[in-house]
Amino acid sequence: MSPIQQLRLRLGHAANLALATPPRFVIMASPRSGTAYAAQYLTRIGVRCSHEGYFTPEGPKLWNKDRRFGAVGDVSWMSVPFVAGKPIKRLHQTRHPWTVISSLYRIGLFDPALRQRYRRYRDFIDAHFDVGDCPIDNCVRWYVDWNTRCEAEAEMRYQVEAFETALPRILATVAPSTELSWADLPANTNSRETQIGGDWVSRLSEGICNHPRLVELKAMSLRYGYDEAVAGPS
Repeated sequence: MSPIQQLRLRLGHAANLALATPPRFVIMASPRSGTAYAAQYLTRIGVRCSHEGYFTPEGPKLWNKDRRFGAVGDVSWMSVPFVAGKPIKRLHQTRHPWTVISSLYRIGLFDPALRQRYRRYRDFIDAHFDVGDCPIDNCVRWYVDWNTRCEAEAEMRYQVEAFETALPRILATVAPSTELSWADLPANTNSRETQIGGDWVSRLSEGICNHPRLVELKAMSLRYGYDEAVAGPS
């Protein structure tokens, strides 16, 4: 990076910090629910939105150089513990249970051997969730518990799989004066490689089918407009 580029970057960071204001809206979700996709999509159509730029692993952070400049909203699963009673529009973004739970499991978010890899996020999770010894159990309980907390705070809910269909309702909630438009953006914006080995699909499917909260998980799936096939391929 040239000296001029470095200067521009520093000036950009300084302006971002000096002009920062709290977000007017937040999109809540479980991690691995397409939050990066939502943030990028809204920004491309003119509603500037950060991804975990205000609600961070260390809590709400107004003066954050990594927050998108001029952001009026934030998409962050880490917002959930901090939104109660705040003058902020709150939306709940869902994704199919199998997609989320399998992603949490295959990247090893709750794997003790990978804790250091996700240290900042695991520190946050440990402070707000009762983490047990079994990664599969943690993934299932997390999906149910975190989405339940999102439901309790949200003014509206939609599926990320139907984001464009829900866009008129989203804009009516967060930016009514914005003219509706569309963005060409791949849905796999925040894909990650599998970190665990072996036949993890069968292992996870069996774990979900035998989980004591399976009935609750199926009921949540139906309530969110999905089906009962929450355990993935057989």
